[in-house]
Amino acid sequence: MTSDESLAAYAIQVEYIDTATSHAIAGPFWEFMNSSGPIMVGGVLAEGPLFPDPVFATGRPITEPYWAEVAVAGVPKLVLVQCFERRCLTY
Repeated sequence: MTSDESLAAYAIQVEYIDTATSHAIAGPFWEFMNSSGPIMVGGVLAEGPLFPDPVFATGRPITEPYWAEVAVAGVPKLVLVQCFERRCLTY
């Protein structure tokens, strides 16, 4: 593990600490997990929360958020990654 002070420029903050796992959830992921948008309610399009509760689609966090350098269309990019019980999210 290394420390890179240049990552502070992204201003990613911890938004929530999961009480069951004690893992921090990064702001972009917490925002997604609590997002709203168009949903179907009784066959009618409405505006509302995309998930019944924040961990519905992802499960609980099983890692801390971390930065990884990955190839995106063949170009190295820094990507924020966090894995949960049911999926890994990237930003």
